[in-house]
Amino acid sequence: MNNPPHTSLKPKRYITSLSLMHAVLVIFLLLIGIYVYLHEGEITSGFAVKEDLFIYLVPLLGLLAYFGGDFIYSKSLTSINKESPLKEKLHKYLQVSLIRFALLEGAAFMGIFAYMKNNTIFYLVITVFLMLYLVKLRPTKDKIIQDLRLNQKEKDWFNNTVN
Repeated sequence: MNNPPHTSLKPKRYITSLSLMHAVLVIFLLLIGIYVYLHEGEITSGFAVKEDLFIYLVPLLGLLAYFGGDFIYSKSLTSINKESPLKEKLHKYLQVSLIRFALLEGAAFMGIFAYMKNNTIFYLVITVFLMLYLVKLRPTKDKIIQDLRLNQKEKDWFNNTVN
């Protein structure tokens, strides 16, 4: 099944779409975070309310988003058949990347919400770390080639059509 890649396939479209979606998620999260930070009152370093559920929820969701997203990502990528067409591999990569991004985005939003409710820097720090990790996950051509474990023929074709 080492058929040549379909000529209508444009890997650049996948990379552009994924990069654009990633950028929108990061920028949206950053803008909301900045807005909330600038419009909230005084930042506190302690926990005013002892029964605050967010003390447990925000770190737990952050850890689940980080480790769960990585687990889902790696499991999904290893389940891709090496003999699958490149278009199918790229489509699966797009799907699993968006799931990973969404998990981190959701946990970061929970941190922003908790910060809005309590003005505790603890939630802001967790949110910033989640956002930094999300930025680190920015999709690139080299990352996609490495993560999908493309064979040499697919790499050559991918590199020639993306540049």
